[in-house]
Amino acid sequence: MNYPEEVLYLFDDLIAHCDKSQNICGVLLVGSYATGDFSNSEDIDLVLLTDKPDELLVSNEWVNEFGIVQNKSVMTFGPIQGLKVKYTDKEVDFGITTPHWASITPLDDQTKTIIKRGVKIIYDPQSHFKNLLEKMY
Repeated sequence: MNYPEEVLYLFDDLIAHCDKSQNICGVLLVGSYATGDFSNSEDIDLVLLTDKPDELLVSNEWVNEFGIVQNKSVMTFGPIQGLKVKYTDKEVDFGITTPHWASITPLDDQTKTIIKRGVKIIYDPQSHFKNLLEKMY
């Protein structure tokens, strides 16, 4: 997939952050960037798995590692809370939840819809997302 340079840098920086801090155990790309049907003006939608979602939401200075932050706000979509972050060169929705989200059986309708639209695994050392996708197909 031909992603814009700033998106590729985001992926690389996220993987480095995950390896360094070990507080994020999975990163899944969802939405238009995952399906390849994106324009450069669209936001980048990510699902982050962590054992401590409140820590990432409250102490959210970690988002500064991925660019110059212009604005950030908390958001919620069903079982996933997150941060909407506007950088100078991109906008990212960081959906934050626990690994349990990826292991719920049966999968809830919202999760099924997200997965069916298309996803791309960015970081998954414990196979949470791999196992989730195997449940779907």
